[in-house]
Amino acid sequence: MADPGGDAGRGFYRELAATRPELLGAIWRFNAAAPEPGALAPGVAGLLRACPRGRAALARMADPGRRFWAFEEESRRLALLDPPTLEALALHFGAAVNARALAGVVLRAERQALEAALGPDILGYALGRGAFHLGEVRAHFLARHGERPLAERVRLHGREALDACAGRWPRPLRELAARRFPGLVDANAQAPGDRAVERLTWFGLKKLLTKEVAPSWAPCFF
Repeated sequence: MADPGGDAGRGFYRELAATRPELLGAIWRFNAAAPEPGALAPGVAGLLRACPRGRAALARMADPGRRFWAFEEESRRLALLDPPTLEALALHFGAAVNARALAGVVLRAERQALEAALGPDILGYALGRGAFHLGEVRAHFLARHGERPLAERVRLHGREALDACAGRWPRPLRELAARRFPGLVDANAQAPGDRAVERLTWFGLKKLLTKEVAPSWAPCFF
């Protein structure tokens, strides 16, 4: 984690206070609830105490010695989400990857089984707009798990997309996220190693989150 108490960190929080209060609030709430031990940098504590909202946020922190995550890097902000939203995001990603295969299922019994496994909203998304999302990164995921049942592939591809981002996070944050999102984020996640794939995967996740899954989160990601 970058030192949030340095000059760059103070500038980051001042900018958020002036232009991105929704993101600053999400960071405060996350740090107030995060179970990670560590030290709240004195510079951050002083900056937060300088405004009423900052003092209130600090007062809500049961243990002021918790690690304070700054979330300058956008993909790390996925750790701010609530578990149902992150699960929906992973399912939408997997459904977009497999949209053409899902659309090719014509037998009523098979379609009903997919709806029961994934949910009607996810299947409806795949049969509608899903085929037009993600673009060229879809091929990277389609090359994997082709032998698995379709609903299982959707879930696997969604989790792998999250791992593609989490693999670049600091290990303490990855471990914290694995506890917050069991079955969705792996504490031992590995990035694909291809920066173009990682970048396109993140862009796809961000677009799906802010356009399809939870537009209310857009102020925290742009």
